Amino acid sequence: MNNKLSVIVPIYNVDKYLKKCVDSIINQTYKNLEIILVDDGSTDSSGKIADEYKKIDERIKVIHKKNGGLADARNAGIKIATGKYIAFVDSDDWIDCDAYRFSIELLEKSESDMLVFLAISCYSDLNILIHNDNSYQVIYNNEIFNYWNIIGRGVCDKIFLKKYWDDIQFPTGKTSEDIFVIYKLMAKSKKTILLSNTYYYYRQRLGSISKNNDVRFDSYEAYNNAKDFIKENYPQSFDKFMINYVTNLMGIYNSIVLYDDSNKFKSIFKKRIIQNRKYIYCSNVKIIKKIQLFILIAFPRLYKIIMKIKNNKIQKKLFKS
Repeated sequence: MNNKLSVIVPIYNVDKYLKKCVDSIINQTYKNLEIILVDDGSTDSSGKIADEYKKIDERIKVIHKKNGGLADARNAGIKIATGKYIAFVDSDDWIDCDAYRFSIELLEKSESDMLVFLAISCYSDLNILIHNDNSYQVIYNNEIFNYWNIIGRGVCDKIFLKKYWDDIQFPTGKTSEDIFVIYKLMAKSKKTILLSNTYYYYRQRLGSISKNNDVRFDSYEAYNNAKDFIKENYPQSFDKFMINYVTNLMGIYNSIVLYDDSNKFKSIFKKRIIQNRKYIYCSNVKIIKKIQLFILIAFPRLYKIIMKIKNNKIQKKLFKS
């Protein structure tokens, strides 16, 4: 039986972090792995590090390619992947040593198509003690978009059936590439496991809060694509999705307020937030989010001050890491 898992790692100028990432994969208690390291035109020693790992572990394949961005690097890995399952790890992150063993066992036992585990943001290399109780929930296709707030984020906290990627690619030239594809993968999954275990560690670095207009507007485009798809195909889940849609709009607005306050699109995003505010006010989201939305609409100057204070605290935390 082919239970091989293909793990794709896109690499670009991360020689400071790459070894911790790859070590966390090759030291998995699940051994039936195909590890695909995609050097996306690195100008530091990342490519050499990848080649060294290939020499010491026969499961590793290395692709060296011209820089094309994260989406293009992931697509290159998908193209040569031969496993039954596929997973992604970003090259500055790392995973728990038991992540894939227990996850593949669950996927096989339950005959599910996709598994989602928990991720945690980290501000240093220190290992964080997590208590995993192995509890999980099975979600069927007709209700999957009710869980967008858990599932509809990135691809790195998931394991997928490889065959579902046969007609799906990350959009090259776009940022927020995960959002452009995740709703399509969710729609394909007949049965999805939500696992309570924390297995993925996102490294938080300076500059992780985007100042780039392309990132903001690509995110907006991706969410709009998902919104139209869900409205047409999963109308029973549309209202729940819209809570996350408005939250994303607020995130884009926050970024503009912090880094590009004179941007001509700021008023447009605020207008979209106001038009859809009912999805926050009429839901069971935390009261702090409702207060935040109220201040954004009623007291925009105060809102800007609050966002700057919050951002300064985050940046100080990153400097200390």
